[in-house]
Amino acid sequence: MTTRGGRTLLLAGNTLHVRGPDGRYCTHRALARQLDEWFARFDHVVIAAVLDPASEVPTGFAPYARDDVAFVPLAKAGGVGLRAKVGALVAAASWIRHLVPLLRRADVVHLRAPCNITIPAIPLARLLTKERYAIYAGAWDPPPGGSRSYALQRWMLRRFGGVVHVYAPASDGLAPNLRPNFSPSFDDVQLDRLAGATEHRLERLRTSPPGVDRPLRVSCVGRFSANKNQASLVEAVAQLAAEGIAVEARFAGSGGTEEAVRALADQLGVSDRVRFLGRLDEDELLELWTWADVNATLTRVEGYGRVTLEAMGVGCPSVCGPGAMQGELVGAGRRGRQLVDPSAGSVAATLADLRSLPIERWEQLAEACRDYARAHTIEAFGREVDALLGVLARRSPGGSPGG
Repeated sequence: MTTRGGRTLLLAGNTLHVRGPDGRYCTHRALARQLDEWFARFDHVVIAAVLDPASEVPTGFAPYARDDVAFVPLAKAGGVGLRAKVGALVAAASWIRHLVPLLRRADVVHLRAPCNITIPAIPLARLLTKERYAIYAGAWDPPPGGSRSYALQRWMLRRFGGVVHVYAPASDGLAPNLRPNFSPSFDDVQLDRLAGATEHRLERLRTSPPGVDRPLRVSCVGRFSANKNQASLVEAVAQLAAEGIAVEARFAGSGGTEEAVRALADQLGVSDRVRFLGRLDEDELLELWTWADVNATLTRVEGYGRVTLEAMGVGCPSVCGPGAMQGELVGAGRRGRQLVDPSAGSVAATLADLRSLPIERWEQLAEACRDYARAHTIEAFGREVDALLGVLARRSPGGSPGG
């Protein structure tokens, strides 16, 4: 349905938003840049999502490029226990009441799963909107025993009838409506500007490689949690220290298990080899990856390791955890290493091996990382959006691509 003389996009999910002091809506910076590519191709944009009442824009958030986005706040619900479940049921009734008229008016719907909101939104979109897109922003191939609500949403999305982006390699035998996805942070101009930082990082490796004279430098970025597995890196640093191998780790992030990881560093006697930097902005993160010899993203269950791609912007390879998408990112050793089991012992053995690499191998890793980053920019994401809209239009009788 055409609204007010143009095409309307509805974005729905529980993606956290705040409203800045200038009245513009903000979300995580990388996501805002990606969604800008969607928004630019429509005349009208409506967001139905959770709006945080915070008066300050958190570090790492940024406004959308457009200032005419319409926002429909949805109730936040979730958690464990009987009270949380009852609250979720009440919220679901409210979500449906808001979503039904929005879906009927939208030309294209963009759902961001998995979340509680998309449990009713997926079947409602199937019934009410002709051009349907969804992204499953979690691990598409998680190990057994995960969330049943997430498994339900994966089942529904295979039968969605529209196009679904998933974090899985193209070779994984995906269903016809599923497409591999990537999650960029940088555009072409930003990557060009990072060429100097890449060369600075390589020159340091040439003149002062990790070994006898200095420790191997490891960065680790992300919210602290058991799943993010920062503890394994601290334990690996301690194991290597006992073997006379020096490693220095710097953590960026906060929350969750941070205090437990700090206590572990003290307990193992490596607090002098481990630094906790708190939450960093984009420029500070780039400085961290320029400092690092290798980045560690040791998550046990990961959707898309965007930090891995961001570190590649300055030629920094990564050690990552299990999962088909993480293997795709590090490219069978061309851009880093993958650990099927990111336990402390495996991490320690991998870091010890990396420490002994010749400079020629570090240069090859940096070049491969930069090449991969250049192929996965915001502009490349925009071209994928154009392709998706073309597919949706061809599947919808009388449809035409947005923009």
